Amino acid sequence: MEYFIAYRMTVDSAFKDWVMEEGRYLTFVNELLYYAGKTRNDPSLIDLVRDRHLTIFGEATKHLQPIDLNVFDDFVLPRDDDGETIEDAAERIATPPLSPEEKDEEFDLDMPRDEEGRQEVFRPKITDVHEALTFSLMLYSGLLRNFEHMTDAKKREHLGHIWRSWGAIMLDNARFAPRLAAERKIRMNGILYELQAPKGMSDAAVLKQMLITLPHAMIRMIATTMGTEKLRKQLIEPDLEEGLEPKVIKMFRVGLITELRLDETPGAVSDLVGTLRENMYLLWSFVVHLSHLRRHDRIREDHVKALMPPTASAIADIGGGSKRERADRKSKQMARLQREQLLLKMKRDKP
Repeated sequence: MEYFIAYRMTVDSAFKDWVMEEGRYLTFVNELLYYAGKTRNDPSLIDLVRDRHLTIFGEATKHLQPIDLNVFDDFVLPRDDDGETIEDAAERIATPPLSPEEKDEEFDLDMPRDEEGRQEVFRPKITDVHEALTFSLMLYSGLLRNFEHMTDAKKREHLGHIWRSWGAIMLDNARFAPRLAAERKIRMNGILYELQAPKGMSDAAVLKQMLITLPHAMIRMIATTMGTEKLRKQLIEPDLEEGLEPKVIKMFRVGLITELRLDETPGAVSDLVGTLRENMYLLWSFVVHLSHLRRHDRIREDHVKALMPPTASAIADIGGGSKRERADRKSKQMARLQREQLLLKMKRDKP
């Protein structure tokens, strides 16, 4: 159904205008993305989506204004001495990924189907400006991914708006995370959030785990909606203005590079670790992101070893201290990761 609607949009401008009516277009996200994939470029359409998105964004984020994404630079995690350490997360990078069978079990989802067993077309009912923001950002990100014939300058312009929007959503999620950790089930911005966690787990432990995995969740959503190697140039070659962007956006950028498994992944990760030095929250979160990628076999085997030095450096930086103390900790962490990888290789090779 989505394909036929998208095709009709390419041959019937009146029908395309009907789909793009302001009260309707966000219920046709899939069709618009099919259309974008077919046409490869439609400057007027993505500019219209951008203008509407910025209006929705302004309305949905009034409670966050003025938005300062640099707050993540000094973000303090709740204390949880018994929880997972950054070293634990780092060790998972050296472990083998899930087997295909294990991944199938973890991601086994049933698509909704009608009475005759056909997959249903999802047509959302948007009743809240915050829901509209989510669908608008998904559409905007997806159009940028599919409009590959757009100029470099226009891609960078749209990327700037999109990065900032994802950053604001992460900021909003971090803002209500303490309440969700305490109540485990809340309704915010028209959306019901329910947290599954062991009953004996303290609120502080739950909150810390939520906050540490939040950047990974954001990067996964970015990769799902905007992940394409057609944006490689814009990702690996930020211009001067982009070089001044908040650190959390730098992390999104490098996170997408890792998700795409680009050749530049090890170098980009190493540069990011240097940028995030002394930023415990973002450093720790990024190590967790890498560990999740490894678990789900989304790190190239030739990159696993290359990612160990920046990972060890991140752990050393979090500990603080003098340059020599950091170097000693990095050496010890490197030895630990290499030992873990060797032991696992020996176990796999054992007959």
